[in-house]
Amino acid sequence: MIHLQRKVKMKYTGSDEYLPQGVPREKFIPVIGYESRKVEKTYEGKQKTSEEIFYFVLNDNGKMTRIAEFNCVTMIDEQAELNVDRAVQMAQNLTTSVKLITETYAKSREK
Repeated sequence: MIHLQRKVKMKYTGSDEYLPQGVPREKFIPVIGYESRKVEKTYEGKQKTSEEIFYFVLNDNGKMTRIAEFNCVTMIDEQAELNVDRAVQMAQNLTTSVKLITETYAKSREK
């Protein structure tokens, strides 16, 4: 299952052999989602369960690309929160403006 995520950025630091086409190497790009799966692995003769995480990003061609988390440096995208706050404020301003226009229109119709 893919979980949407907007508050994380990643930069690919893995081997060139596994670098997906269209993903920049030395640039942080926003993560649009992630997926995790449990994997059974054998360590020193013992069976253990570990979790692997994969990030979903948009490459330079606009296609969604899956990248293993262990090939990346991850950081919190503080700009993502600012963009959401700005969008909420704009929606509140728009709602207030529409309410004022509606009330003014209703009063003019009453006359």
